Amino acid sequence: MDVPYNLISTISPEKGKKIDDFDKHSKYIVKISAPTDLAETLYEYSENFFETAHIITEFILYAEHLDIGKLNTYFFSIAFLYRHCMEIGLKAIGFQ
Repeated sequence: MDVPYNLISTISPEKGKKIDDFDKHSKYIVKISAPTDLAETLYEYSENFFETAHIITEFILYAEHLDIGKLNTYFFSIAFLYRHCMEIGLKAIGFQ
């Protein structure tokens, strides 16, 4: 049976991009930009947590040689992802 997803990271530095310099004496060293609609952002985060948990679960269950050790190892991580998905989803509803 084929594995439905390839779990190789796609995040890598892009050619020609540089990390911006920052002012070491500034009160705010880290700047984070986010959309103004908090409910929409939280809902998107919730969807991403759900999709991540689902991809990992499918990867383990559809493996060619099912290894019960992997299921035991990943259980709490997967449970966290699904639980966090529901928590952030409820927060998104609350901020609507």
